[in-house]
Amino acid sequence: MQGQESGSASIIVHNKTETSHQISVDVTTLSSDETMISEVMEVPAVGDDSPTKTERLPAGSSYSVSVEIDTGVSETFEWENVQIEQSPLHIIYDGSENIIFALQEG
Repeated sequence: MQGQESGSASIIVHNKTETSHQISVDVTTLSSDETMISEVMEVPAVGDDSPTKTERLPAGSSYSVSVEIDTGVSETFEWENVQIEQSPLHIIYDGSENIIFALQEG
């Protein structure tokens, strides 16, 4: 993972289930479909470890964030005009058929 950079935003993946899961995160730019992040990570069960962070993204761009869980659940979120004030983007898997995308404000 890259270090803290000014003008960059991060993504944090949370697993709120009782078992670890392999989670795939793919991020492309909306303007050119350029791949910015393509990671498959083992995210520990709730309480086992801290959330997992991905590589950082340049602020000021818009991204398509696609997530797939090893259970087959998948979702895509369009993160438009990314601002540092709205970072990080939290991706939360709670074992349901949905993936939660939550932006931090402030």
